[in-house]
Amino acid sequence: MSPSEPEGARDPLKKRGRPAKGPKPSAQDAAVVAGAESSACRMPLHGDQTRKEVASVGRGREPRSRKAAASPEAMNGTDPSSSSLSPPKKTRKGRSSKGDDAVSQGTAVSTERLKDAAAPTSAGSSAVPKSKRPPLQRATIPRGLTPRLEDGSPVSSSSSSSSSSSSPSPSRPRRRLRLLSWNVAGLRGLLKKGETAAEAFRSLLLRERPDVLCLQETKLQEEHVAEVAAALRELHLPMFEGNWHCSTAKKGYSGTSVLVSESAGLAVGPGGVTCGMEGEGDGEGEGRVISVDLGAFTLVNVYTPNSGEGLRRLAFRTQAWDRAFERHLEALQGAGDGNRAVLCCGDLNVAHLDADFYNPGEARMAKAAGTTPEERASFGRLLEGAGMVDSFRHYHPDVTGCYSYWSMRAGNRPYNRGMRLDYFLASENMLRGGDEGEGVPRLLDSFILDQDPAVSKLSDHAPVGVLLEV
Repeated sequence: MSPSEPEGARDPLKKRGRPAKGPKPSAQDAAVVAGAESSACRMPLHGDQTRKEVASVGRGREPRSRKAAASPEAMNGTDPSSSSLSPPKKTRKGRSSKGDDAVSQGTAVSTERLKDAAAPTSAGSSAVPKSKRPPLQRATIPRGLTPRLEDGSPVSSSSSSSSSSSSPSPSRPRRRLRLLSWNVAGLRGLLKKGETAAEAFRSLLLRERPDVLCLQETKLQEEHVAEVAAALRELHLPMFEGNWHCSTAKKGYSGTSVLVSESAGLAVGPGGVTCGMEGEGDGEGEGRVISVDLGAFTLVNVYTPNSGEGLRRLAFRTQAWDRAFERHLEALQGAGDGNRAVLCCGDLNVAHLDADFYNPGEARMAKAAGTTPEERASFGRLLEGAGMVDSFRHYHPDVTGCYSYWSMRAGNRPYNRGMRLDYFLASENMLRGGDEGEGVPRLLDSFILDQDPAVSKLSDHAPVGVLLEV
């Protein structure tokens, strides 16, 4: 649910009540969507291209009025998350605020989809002097960052017994791979935000050391790939080979890429790189799906279409796109011996369970893109039909208040008014790994980098990741 598509929509997280006085969150204007020109190409990120000089772009100020200013996205009909949630407003002296002064704590996740998840609780507050008012509370879970398994550590206690009991095949040493997925809301624009943004991006990659980096909403045209590859090389990052799928339907729109580190030892297998899928329909040419055979498994990077303002694309999303993508994942698993390991990541533009967004108790969310019953049920059907598992909920089923998207224009991130829209889905055989045969990778852990202050300034999405043993 990125602010770049579909153009302009109401923020599904916007509350109608009058928020209590509290610290005013910082806000950034949403990136302007221009159109897209899409095609597939592969480009090494360590070639001899000369990097073009890029100028820093200053950030505009957020309007100080109660309502957010109309953006190009809002005017043209983009993402429902692009409208702003009004910043906290001063309450009249002696009167109580109708808004919430505390953030919903979320709900415990049920094992049944869309059932048995209790509505979150909120605590209202009366207007009190600012000096005596407690700081705004964030939804929390017992963690520094999202629970995650570090290299060399045993499998976390939150892992399922079937996963933790699996042991690697003794016939061949197994190694660990870290994969990250991130909706960057414009890769070229990110690299043009100046040295601070570029350094934050570089720090993320050097700190996390991903063997594979999957990006969504790159907004690149084919002619920009060489420039971006050179710009990444100038950051002195580890060498990556880039696989790019750009939009040809609109310029500066959508787009996905899979960057594979040369040090990972992952050669592209006989399945090669496939851009797009059968049955894309209205999404054809938007650069939304790229699949790469990485030897031990097939990696699919997807940027799922948003249902849009007024849910005008809901039927296409749930009846056409989700079903086509379900068949695509099934076909990949059936390749070869019929037991192919498939890992899918990306911005899937849906908050599946009640615990995957902060305000499931509000009736209006049933009509907001990304949280409609139709989208949530369709996603559940996709998981079941394609035999895929939501890796984050598999390892951290009871975690609440952990999201991957916040509206930047509304300033929702400091209040943790978010949604979990970004996923790593794994074929069921990856949960057992070595038990399924020596060549099947084993999924070890799944995490969200939701509290990285530097990265939070670069995109309205947080990176998500998994750890594999292959």
